[in-house]
Amino acid sequence: PSSVYVFSSDNEAQAILTMILSSVGLASNFKLVAGDIPNAAAVILVNSKSKEQERFIIYNQTFMHNIQEKINYWASVSILAHEIGHHLNGHSLLSGGSRPSLELEADKFSGFALASLGATLEESQTAISYLVPEKASLTHPPRSARLAAIANGWYENNRINKEDKSLKK
Repeated sequence: PSSVYVFSSDNEAQAILTMILSSVGLASNFKLVAGDIPNAAAVILVNSKSKEQERFIIYNQTFMHNIQEKINYWASVSILAHEIGHHLNGHSLLSGGSRPSLELEADKFSGFALASLGATLEESQTAISYLVPEKASLTHPPRSARLAAIANGWYENNRINKEDKSLKK
């Protein structure tokens, strides 16, 4: 869209953002705001006053609330983690919008982050299981590939943690 209306994020979303970033030891390179979009997105917008580009994660508060109520808490956390993955992997700096390979990288980050937070693999995959169609689109891979990417991130986190524990012995 040519313009997006944004509002300061709510406390719960900000707390989840902080929790995700702390769990993987990374700092934020974007602002979290609520806005008039259908779901959630990692974007770069031009500040109308300064004309500088700024990174944002914009989320629809109603969408996120409904996901949490209808599916579970971890589903909403995984959606934010996925969008964080886009920014931290530099996807929002690339031209061309969503691409299947980028979506899978963001899904892998989401799985890794949720494992760090203590979510089970099934909990880490619930948003994709409920919201994503099996059939691929031009911009997004099929559900099965996305579930596999989340599992890859989740298992990688567990492997690293096991290696860390064995080194400490």
